[in-house]
Amino acid sequence: MLDEIWDSLCDTFEYILGFEWVSDFWEAITGVFENIGEFSIFGLIFGLISAGFIYFVRDYMLNPFLDNMIGFSKIFWMVATYAACFIAGYLMGKHFEDT
Repeated sequence: MLDEIWDSLCDTFEYILGFEWVSDFWEAITGVFENIGEFSIFGLIFGLISAGFIYFVRDYMLNPFLDNMIGFSKIFWMVATYAACFIAGYLMGKHFEDT
């Protein structure tokens, strides 16, 4: 039992110190953007749900952040938040469709 735990710890340290995790991390990041050119109806639905969720809870999540801003920065961050939520939802829906 202790031998198995020790072997597992040694393997973990070899993985971390050997920087193998960097290539695994890079493959995970680039894998998100595979087949991104193909239209995804699930991606569209998830994107709309994500942006719609932010729209419905904006009084609690977005407005306290935007209340301290003036004109242009308020509009910029509002559009950026909705766009980022839509993109994240689209990528999540596309991933679910592909798997």
